[in-house]
Amino acid sequence: SETVGLGSSGDPLIGYLLKYEDDGYGSVQVQGYATFDGVSGSMPAYKDAVVVDGSGNVIAMTSAMLLTAHHKLPTVHSVDSTNYKVVVLLS
Repeated sequence: SETVGLGSSGDPLIGYLLKYEDDGYGSVQVQGYATFDGVSGSMPAYKDAVVVDGSGNVIAMTSAMLLTAHHKLPTVHSVDSTNYKVVVLLS
C-alpha cells in the first residue's frame, strides 16, 4: 500500500526504513541484513523468526504466529543483548 509505519505488535516485519523524505517518500530495505532494536527482557534468539512490536523494535514470533505465517520469515542472524541490537536477515 506504499505506506510505512511501525505496525502493530505481532505484525510481519517487511523491511527497514532507511530514509524518510519531507515529501512523504522514503527508502525501505527489503532484502539482506539489517540491524533493529530489541526489547530488554524479550530479546529473540539466533534463528528465531521475528515480527514488529509496534514501537519500532523486533520480537520473536510466537508458536501461534508461526502456524499462520504464509511467507518467508525474517530470521535473526545475531543478537547483542548488552546493547539490545538484533541483526535480521530480511529475505
